[in-house]
Amino acid sequence: MEEAQELKIIKDNIEEIKNELADVLKVAEEIMKFYAISKEEIKDIMEEKDEKAGGFDKRIILDEASEI
Repeated sequence: MEEAQELKIIKDNIEEIKNELADVLKVAEEIMKFYAISKEEIKDIMEEKDEKAGGFDKRIILDEASEI
């Protein structure tokens, strides 16, 4: 997704980050609306993933992965 890629590039400018996040959230909301997915459903999935794989509270982000 273009907006998510742009977030990587502008990591030091908080105003640009806010603008790109607004774009990312708008796209996500439109996809959710199209498929009739609620925010609560997404929140539940996020919590399940956090329990299984951990969250981002330590700000450690996997930049790239490959199959072995």
